[in-house]
Amino acid sequence: MSIQIIILGLLETNSYHPYEIKKIILENNWDKLIPVTDGNLYHAIRKLKKENCIIEVKQELIVQAEPYIKLLLKGKNNCQIKYMKFFTNGSWSLNPSIQH
Repeated sequence: MSIQIIILGLLETNSYHPYEIKKIILENNWDKLIPVTDGNLYHAIRKLKKENCIIEVKQELIVQAEPYIKLLLKGKNNCQIKYMKFFTNGSWSLNPSIQH
């Protein structure tokens, strides 16, 4: 499972700080499905920003705070495409020995 799918899915309902995204992933045990490190989380965020799927939203009241991430329309569309590809190519199986 791609961490990008989780990021885009979470951002469909709210804007989050990257640390909040990681916290939600860990609290829901999604790290059992995909590896979650600061490195791969921020790499996925950078890639999604480069693809114009998400943007960073600066907090005006807090000077040195890291920005929150917000989903753009392209990101919402991209999320739906990634969902479809993920679930239609059979890569959703938790057991790699099971063929679809």
